[in-house]
Amino acid sequence: MPKIANYGYLLSAGLETHVVIHPTLHNAANNIRRIRKAARHCLFADEVKLKFYRTYTKGNCELECESDRMEHECGCVTYYLPRSSKNTVVCGLKDFECVRRVQYASESLLDEDTSCARCVPGCVSLNYLPVISGTELLKEDFILKENFSNPDINIEELAVIHFFYEFNSFRARTKEEFLGFADFLANSGGILGLFLGFSMLSVIELLYFMFLLPHTIIKNYFSRKKDIHKEEDISEASTSVKVILYLID
Repeated sequence: MPKIANYGYLLSAGLETHVVIHPTLHNAANNIRRIRKAARHCLFADEVKLKFYRTYTKGNCELECESDRMEHECGCVTYYLPRSSKNTVVCGLKDFECVRRVQYASESLLDEDTSCARCVPGCVSLNYLPVISGTELLKEDFILKENFSNPDINIEELAVIHFFYEFNSFRARTKEEFLGFADFLANSGGILGLFLGFSMLSVIELLYFMFLLPHTIIKNYFSRKKDIHKEEDISEASTSVKVILYLID
């Protein structure tokens, strides 16, 4: 099996091993799509199209990245990696050093330029995490059926493995926007209301005293000034009328 160190687990003979499987479902709310990919650290399946796989996962992306890099640098691809065409050469023993170098560079986290660091986790994924424990088998005749034993079986060469779920259900982890604009306004209003007695009426009053009140004062000032000019014009006109009447008399 390829990459046993990455994906495999070592189980010893002579032990009864229990493998508890813990499913982990990672989900994502649709509202995080507007967040930059570099900020949310995950990709939706319809945001990236892989060359060899239908569905985007971090594992599929890493295998595709390693295959492309190996074909480019070594001129061949190992038998367990996807190949771009049927004519792609499968790596042999003579390509071992080049293959190891590419594998190390692809899995390295120190240099993002030579690694597959662009392969971030999927926003929606289902993973199975095992928890392994074991104990030694009893040094007695191994009973195959009731009242029947086989003394020829060597316990030290036998391994018993149990796979099971610890619970019948599991929780999903949902990634969503922690604080949206509406949440920010609500939280800000609540905090200000708690410490300052702040409310929407306070906002209206603040806007009134900042904009509406000065506007009203200025408007009233010019209105009174205009009325004064009108009164002066009327008084001058009445004086002229009196003078004309006196001359006629």
